[in-house]
Amino acid sequence: FSPPKSEFVFDVILPKDGVLDFGIGIVRDQNSERTQALAADGEKGVEFIIVLEMKGRRKTIFQKNLMLPPRQESRTLNFSMNKVDLPYRLEKARLSFMTTGAESAFVYWYNPVLYSRASQRPNVILVSIDTLRADHLGTYGYTRETSPALDSLAQDSAVFLNTFSTSAWTLPSHASMLTSAAFTGGVYVGSRYGFSKGFDSFSERQGDFSVPDAAERAFQSVSEWIGQNQDKNFFLFVHTYQPHSPYDCPAPYSSEFLGHDSQLQKVKILDYLGGREGTFKPLSEQERQDFIGLYDGEIRYTDERLIKPLLSRLKQLGLYNRTLVIVTSDHGEEFFDHGGWEHGHTLYNELLRVPLIMKFPGSKFRGKRIEPIVSQVDLMPTILEEMGIDDKNLGLDGRSLHPLLKGESRDDRVFFADRKSHVTDTNTSHRITLNDGKMKLILNKVFSPKALTFYLYPPPQTSPVELYDLREDPAEKKNIANTQAELARRLTAQMDSLFRNARPRQAAKTKMTKELEDQLRALGYIR
Repeated sequence: FSPPKSEFVFDVILPKDGVLDFGIGIVRDQNSERTQALAADGEKGVEFIIVLEMKGRRKTIFQKNLMLPPRQESRTLNFSMNKVDLPYRLEKARLSFMTTGAESAFVYWYNPVLYSRASQRPNVILVSIDTLRADHLGTYGYTRETSPALDSLAQDSAVFLNTFSTSAWTLPSHASMLTSAAFTGGVYVGSRYGFSKGFDSFSERQGDFSVPDAAERAFQSVSEWIGQNQDKNFFLFVHTYQPHSPYDCPAPYSSEFLGHDSQLQKVKILDYLGGREGTFKPLSEQERQDFIGLYDGEIRYTDERLIKPLLSRLKQLGLYNRTLVIVTSDHGEEFFDHGGWEHGHTLYNELLRVPLIMKFPGSKFRGKRIEPIVSQVDLMPTILEEMGIDDKNLGLDGRSLHPLLKGESRDDRVFFADRKSHVTDTNTSHRITLNDGKMKLILNKVFSPKALTFYLYPPPQTSPVELYDLREDPAEKKNIANTQAELARRLTAQMDSLFRNARPRQAAKTKMTKELEDQLRALGYIR
């Protein structure tokens, strides 16, 4: 915010083949207290000036006048993006950003970025497809053709076959994934929860979950941004709520995997079940298959209208070979695998095992299929190592995946995930999970009598301790905690140590606005 007259001064080092990229804007708000003052200022507008000072000499490198927007009934905006070449190299300099003119106008500079066109560092694009089960993609063995574009990308990538998320719902999972522009579906991956911190640009309306074509809209916005910023090195995070319920993507994808006797063309699962009280309600096999068919259609739509054109756009602009492209998800989806629907309530593999496809610059590590278990917290240190950035003093929980990619290690990593009690307006009890190789422990806090009254069809009272051999029992149907009691005790002690050594950070609580409440209700997270 830069009301005339004002000045911002920055000491910088000019890079080789430097470019200063920035926006300027002026707002007229007919409903504000400044209306009379704006009228008094007339139409003289605001002068934006940038002065470069170097070796004691000052030079104006940018000067532009923006007029007040035309008078209308509501707030109006006059805005422009600008670039200034700075043909110097490694010189100390000072940049002054100044405004003069209509002193009552709402005036601002937008996101000044100084970068080098000569930089050879790779770009990074991280794509999170919300609610995507790994086992519903062709590259992970699914028989339906839900993901031809992703499968093609996987052939040019390293594919991690056993990647585990840190939680079974959106917010904590993405927080672990991202611990620099972003285009998200908002709500739990929005600025209200701190996700905008560190990004130069953050848009959370491009993949709105409330529209059937969210993935396509996300691509359109992302494609435009890449075109405008192709000469920069960038980290781009793309998130879409497809294929999250409601399953309601455009035809013909919506019916592509439905049988002839299907009774559903679209569905919002919780409404169909009668609300959260019906989350554990059994349905007919036909209904279950209809749910799966609609979900698979959502995946195919996302693959066709987001992944496929994004890869084509990168190739068209000559960016594909020098970009690290990562596709993953925050969690999966349950179709009564363990007596429930949707996600967020358990820590079984249908909710925690997510895809991880990494296409490195120059297609390095092409064709590698990594079988050992890894965690999503390993994603950030992997990106940092690929960029040549030292992370030794960052205190990260994850470790770079490069040793696995290079064949220097073949060991399973330890993953940890939890699901706190009573979050997102449910009475689900606290659950935590930890592994030792392919042995997976789940600890469940016993449901209270009050919590059980919440469900119209209450879940079975699960054992406080569950232990599964994922190598022999990947569907987690046979609890062997009693026969492997010593291992269960050791893992329980290890989990207890993790909790005792954790250092909670102070954080401000998010205030629930009416808009956020409506969005969370539409997604099914609150009643």
